[in-house]
Amino acid sequence: MKWMRRRGWRSRLLLLAAFWLLDLALLPWLTVRAVVGNLNLYTAESEAFREQSVSPAALEQVREVAAREGKETGEVLAVFLAAGRMELTESQDISSEEYYRLLDVLLCSRKEELLRLQDACCAVWNDLSCFPTAADSGGGTVTAYENTWMGRRTYQGERRHEGCDVFCYEAGQEGETLSGYYPVVSVTDGYVEKIGWLTLGGWRIGIRSRSGGYFYYAHLDSYARDFQVGDAVSAGEVLGFMGDSGYGDEGTVGQFPVHLHFGIYFTTDEGKEISINPYAALMLLEGSRREYDFS
Repeated sequence: MKWMRRRGWRSRLLLLAAFWLLDLALLPWLTVRAVVGNLNLYTAESEAFREQSVSPAALEQVREVAAREGKETGEVLAVFLAAGRMELTESQDISSEEYYRLLDVLLCSRKEELLRLQDACCAVWNDLSCFPTAADSGGGTVTAYENTWMGRRTYQGERRHEGCDVFCYEAGQEGETLSGYYPVVSVTDGYVEKIGWLTLGGWRIGIRSRSGGYFYYAHLDSYARDFQVGDAVSAGEVLGFMGDSGYGDEGTVGQFPVHLHFGIYFTTDEGKEISINPYAALMLLEGSRREYDFS
């Protein structure tokens, strides 16, 4: 009986040792799985990525890490998004040490997938510099916007809203936005890629940034100057003035309230144009407005 008890004790000890060794063997694999999640070559085209669930506070931390380590914002952001399954909040560990830990895992197991995600993040986030509407240097102008991404639209059939709407009005005069009065400015440096009339967008202008992002400004009342395709523009430069053009033949106005439709796109390696939710970018840029003399 004593021999059997000793044998049972040894068996349990051997079993525990086996489980411990198994845990050690599985730990690297589990770590990789936890970091890479569902990262693949088409993650940047997924609804989760396009939603851009990134808090401004978390993005500021990402920018700090990028500046400290001599990296681009998009490079660093992609690593944390991949590990966070396309979500990033300030509660996550956003530090240089964590960045390099995650980067090592991703480069070892998902290098090509990470590089494609980084390209998309760089196009969207690297060049952001100022809010797309100017602030009144004399005060009094109120700016309002909501997360209208993927909202339902019915003109020309059922579709989804691929952008965010920005409204401006004078304090105490909500709903009385003036057409042709509020300046729309370029969010980034870049060049004019498209300009002119679109049935849905009215008078619009599209700016391609240095990192490859496409920034779309629609429903303008007029342009600030005679822009031509290929013209260079600077961040903060006035592109035109907020209006209510669109939803009809060239020159149609008055089909909806005066506002700016702001959109952000990037191009995949296959040449596909992908829209992303610009709401997080707008929130980030709240404190970076160009002042304009409205008098």
